[in-house]
Amino acid sequence: MSDITMGESILFILGISLAIAIAGGSLQLMNKAKVENASIVAAFFCLAMLLWLVSVSTLSLSGWTSEWDSFPPRVPILLVIATATYVLVSSSQVAKVTLAVTPMWLPILFQTMRTGVEIALWQMFREGSVPVQFTVEGRNFDMVIGLSAPLVALGTGRKWFGPKTLVVWNFVGLALLANAILTAATSSPGPQHLNWPGEPFTSIATWPLIWLPTFLAPTAIFLHVVSLRQCFVSRHIAKGSEGRASC
Repeated sequence: MSDITMGESILFILGISLAIAIAGGSLQLMNKAKVENASIVAAFFCLAMLLWLVSVSTLSLSGWTSEWDSFPPRVPILLVIATATYVLVSSSQVAKVTLAVTPMWLPILFQTMRTGVEIALWQMFREGSVPVQFTVEGRNFDMVIGLSAPLVALGTGRKWFGPKTLVVWNFVGLALLANAILTAATSSPGPQHLNWPGEPFTSIATWPLIWLPTFLAPTAIFLHVVSLRQCFVSRHIAKGSEGRASC
């Protein structure tokens, strides 16, 4: 295994920091929601994330994710598994109770991590491991969400922005994320590959960049879904209050 580069170091630190932040935030919110055995549940959640990251890293380092001729392709499988796991976890009773006490600004603020991702990708482009189209200099505009997230979170906490504004922001974020995923897919080897400049994007299947489609991107999707759910619940409560007031 070659020495880790600066861009890879940034991505590695970002992935670990995000996992710790999610675990710590979950524990505080579960305590706030008075979830039984909150510490044990949070520890289990943290251990599950750690095992996932280790498993994905092991598969990547073994070369399993780099077998581009396999069907179905390996990297998209892991992306679907990670996203489906978030969906299953969020549908649990513990998650529902915890999300009910989660401030609306918190899932938005977590999207700040996308700025770090874009910095890491740009650095890896300079190091020659990421194609230009997958950076801010090409077709990846994900940094817009990362940079705006702290301001939108602040505005949400201070009631400057209502649910309608947040719904628009979240859908823009999902669209930019979909654009990034599509760019990565069409830059990778396979029948879906488009005539992008340079070599195919094979490093997406190597460690630690494999954490991007298998942890960071699914987490970003999950955060958008949580925020949208909060917006729709907030609007429903507001309409209910207006209805009772008119009676």
